[in-house]
Amino acid sequence: MDAGGAGPHLQIDVFGTGFLVRRDGRILTNHHVAEPWWSNDELKELLDHGAAAYVLSYKAYFPGGSEGISAKLDKISSSADVAVLKLEAPTPSNTTLLELDDRSDATISGEPVVLIGYPTGIEGILARAGTDVAQKLRMERRM
Repeated sequence: MDAGGAGPHLQIDVFGTGFLVRRDGRILTNHHVAEPWWSNDELKELLDHGAAAYVLSYKAYFPGGSEGISAKLDKISSSADVAVLKLEAPTPSNTTLLELDDRSDATISGEPVVLIGYPTGIEGILARAGTDVAQKLRMERRM
């Protein structure tokens, strides 16, 4: 972040999760991962006081590899917490692709969804979702 003046820049390292959704290197992630200041009240206060936020770089890490692959922002939603990054190098050959269902009848608006890769795990997801969603998920799991 840059607020102008002679002071040092504030650099924040941010980590998040994403899923490889195309062999061409497209990764589906969250808007708040691609732009950490999005919907962040603490960082918004800095922005409101003249700081300019920008991303220095994106790196994607895959299981079994210790070297990150550079990526760039491809698409980002202005209203939803969704973004797409694109790798700037070939996708590792042993990486699993998340198959997305592109049928228009594959989703129903208002139905609960499960986040995969959420840092607090399934317990954190269910704790935030509320008892009605958790109960519905448990019932569907039994079927």
